[in-house]
Amino acid sequence: MTRLPQSARFITAIAVVVGVQFASSHLVEAARPLTKTKFDPAAKQVEMFEGIESGEIAVNPIAKDPFGGKLLMTNKTDEPISVKLPTSFVVTPLAQFGGTGGGGQQGGGQQGGGQQTQGGGGGQQGGGGQQGGGGGFFSIPPQKTLSVPYVSVCLEHGKADPHPRSKYVVLPAEKFTSDPVLLTLIDMIGTGKLNPAAAQAAAWHVSSGMSWQQLAAKEYDRVAAANTPYFSRAQLMGAQQILASAQHFAKEGGLYADTKATPKGEPRVRSAR
Repeated sequence: MTRLPQSARFITAIAVVVGVQFASSHLVEAARPLTKTKFDPAAKQVEMFEGIESGEIAVNPIAKDPFGGKLLMTNKTDEPISVKLPTSFVVTPLAQFGGTGGGGQQGGGQQGGGQQTQGGGGGQQGGGGQQGGGGGFFSIPPQKTLSVPYVSVCLEHGKADPHPRSKYVVLPAEKFTSDPVLLTLIDMIGTGKLNPAAAQAAAWHVSSGMSWQQLAAKEYDRVAAANTPYFSRAQLMGAQQILASAQHFAKEGGLYADTKATPKGEPRVRSAR
């Protein structure tokens, strides 16, 4: 057998290593979620929860913080598919899934252990509509994953903030509560156009039963510094106006406000569902 010179063997070894690194980079690139796709009018269209139920898609929520995160939506079929996001949804810790109740009493109650359930929506705001197109549909190539941002607030005061490393599941908002005011409020939050702090105060008032006095007294617990208010007076005023709007639309039979934040967080009505 002919033996390669030492220098030739060294060059061959380098070539093999470079080849492995090149292949690895392609595998990483292939596994990386897409952030933008073009709408495919010929693709099969399916509502998100229907697609999850049928097994055509898988949805993995990644909670960034109390005010949002992203949905990693994977097309498990061999054909392109267009997914329609619901108006709103909840993202709840996997450990609490199966113990759903209503009105903020999920997984042992609002003051129990565990992490917060988030309520909100995505796809129509935060760049989502530009990614998907086609009237709120997101087209996903076969066997690919699309990352879609969502906007939210926490619904269970007293529990730990959401964390990216925790496991979550996405559920219809109706699985969390039957309260029409809270459902309408979650719809409004999902537009991404409310003042986040004002929306959070309104949500805790409804879902966790916190009074306006309790919300006003809530503080950030600073280490080696004076505590500071969690909500400003303007934010609490905005929260009361947001709640009044949610109550009005709920009374009208499930209408909801498409809102645009103002300096005080007041909602501005645009359309109805």
